[in-house]
Amino acid sequence: MVKKVRLGGNSRRLKPLVSLAIESGYQVSITNGGHLKMCPPISGFPPLFFAKTPSDFRAPKNAIAFLVKQIRAIQAFKEIENEDSQSRDLGQELDTTSST
Repeated sequence: MVKKVRLGGNSRRLKPLVSLAIESGYQVSITNGGHLKMCPPISGFPPLFFAKTPSDFRAPKNAIAFLVKQIRAIQAFKEIENEDSQSRDLGQELDTTSST
């Protein structure tokens, strides 16, 4: 069950950040200290933490930029992983055809 993250007051400026994270497969929750915790959809990448009530007006924009960078890194990692698995499959096909 997915827990809905409630944003109120000043933290409503973070709604685009939370929406982007959820659309990208992140699990978003609120820590006991009042920060947003965003766990990436694959292991090997650290969770991201952001203040739920940022004091700087640029904080939501900076947080979105940081999240986008991590999303791109995950996509690149998945592409490399897919290429490796395809090359392994191709190598296995070559081994089976050369032995016959």
